[in-house]
Amino acid sequence: MNLTIYKAKEEDALTVAKLAIQMWEDNVLEELAAELAELMKSPEAVIFLGEVDGQAIGFAQCQLRHDYVEGTETSPVGYLEGIFIEENYRKQGFAKRLLEACENWAKEQGCTEFASDCELENTGSLKFHLSLGFEEANRVICFTKPLETCCQSEEKEDITTDKMSWESNVSLDDLNKLYYRLELKQTELFQGLFHRCFELKRGFYNGNYHRDKSGNNVMEYYPIPIIEVQGLCDVETNVENITVSTKLTKQNAVEYNYGKLEGNSFEAYGVEDYLQDFYEPGMTTEELQAAIKKSEEKEIGFSFKFGFDITGNEMYEFVKMLRREGFFY
Repeated sequence: MNLTIYKAKEEDALTVAKLAIQMWEDNVLEELAAELAELMKSPEAVIFLGEVDGQAIGFAQCQLRHDYVEGTETSPVGYLEGIFIEENYRKQGFAKRLLEACENWAKEQGCTEFASDCELENTGSLKFHLSLGFEEANRVICFTKPLETCCQSEEKEDITTDKMSWESNVSLDDLNKLYYRLELKQTELFQGLFHRCFELKRGFYNGNYHRDKSGNNVMEYYPIPIIEVQGLCDVETNVENITVSTKLTKQNAVEYNYGKLEGNSFEAYGVEDYLQDFYEPGMTTEELQAAIKKSEEKEIGFSFKFGFDITGNEMYEFVKMLRREGFFY
């Protein structure tokens, strides 16, 4: 049997989705097709379709990852996001050829390294990768456990920030209650983001800046919980809101269609000069692009703000959008 490989276009999204959903079963077909169609628009991603006698029998998806990828030394890195062959067509070298198409595409983008991943229990995928020249870089096991509600009183006291005071007489009990609330929210967001597509880490961060009511940048000395979606963004659980920090290359930021971000509250700023702001509410897209174009920054930082009531699923959908649109961190 002869395999024909070609780069998928937007009109092929449903065909790819029908193959992909056999591997990514937690998706809805129509939604997955729409997600793949958006991905195909990105210059930093590609999907190859494999056909035998005019029938689609497999696909491979890869894209560029700009931040650190486990075991690599360069950036960007070509990354295999998914590969699938219909069962009746396996063990004929078709997956290898689709992988080679992805590797050649990555080389054309200037990459010198290529990477991938699989679930720990997926021994078939592990054998596939090792047989095609991949070397195992690391293994990660994620853990979770329910927490006792040790800092909730029997009366189930409402833990809200408007009852807190950051004056010198704030008690450790107040701090514990506040951070308990942040911990619960971070856990909710972490569970929403926990997905085959993302590698996550949890931790704390301080030294962040925010604008006060006068528009001044004020440093925050207290630590806030962070979820690091590796290579893509940081999700910060603040006292009053949720912030997602990410980046675009300067060129992509100048050319980006900001209409896709309509309805989202965001800031755009320098990465080298963190206090250099490029966007003010009310600015037009042309003004924002002109400000970025005049700067000497190589990368542009973006911070998106959400209400504290954003759900884990809503955050997952937003982070998927960042990935489709070529954002990185």
